[in-house]
Amino acid sequence: MSEDIAFYTKTMAKVYIDQGHLKKAAEIYQYLLKITPDKPDLVRALSDLEEQITKNRQNNTSRLVNLFSQWIGLVHRYKQLQQLKRLQRDLRT
Repeated sequence: MSEDIAFYTKTMAKVYIDQGHLKKAAEIYQYLLKITPDKPDLVRALSDLEEQITKNRQNNTSRLVNLFSQWIGLVHRYKQLQQLKRLQRDLRT
């Protein structure tokens, strides 16, 4: 946990969420729940945030798989192009 716990407020967590720093916001909510565990709004906010983090992680994984598939396709096409160039060069000689 960070040294700046004086700034650990619900407002600061919302600022982090707006900026896309979801893990930092979750850290703040977890801290706030430690010191005030009887706040259902904090539990709900943390739960929603963790769900959002999970969805983002799944989306990132899907995008990475898609990019990797495209890269493999490009490598395959590049090899085919190299073979065609070699064949063309061999036919000229």
